[in-house]
Amino acid sequence: MTLVNQKFPQTLSNGKKYYTRWIYYENQTGKEAKVPEFYINKIKEFIGDDFSKQRPELLMLYLYEDKDMAIPVTVRVSYTYVKTSYGLYGDEGRGFKLSKQNFVTRTSKDRFILTNNKFIKANKDK
Repeated sequence: MTLVNQKFPQTLSNGKKYYTRWIYYENQTGKEAKVPEFYINKIKEFIGDDFSKQRPELLMLYLYEDKDMAIPVTVRVSYTYVKTSYGLYGDEGRGFKLSKQNFVTRTSKDRFILTNNKFIKANKDK
């Protein structure tokens, strides 16, 4: 343990230890970091029908443990889709193609806080 961690442990005001990445939580506790159903349902409710059309990836960034359950402080919602570009692509060995496809991941810069069971926009420029 480093001197910084001894003097300033990663502890919330409620006395719970927090983790800055889901992988740290899994490595230190041996438990899987899954977003609890309660929070998934709140996100589904907020996104609406679009949640079913293209299911987003949910990634817990900051989290803490309470009653043997990972509680998210921050959840990043992102979408991955295929982007097709048209043009003349290829080389001598493969031949040529008129299009190419790449995977693109999009996340929002908007921030929302779950307060009183409702999401409220909490951007700095609000």
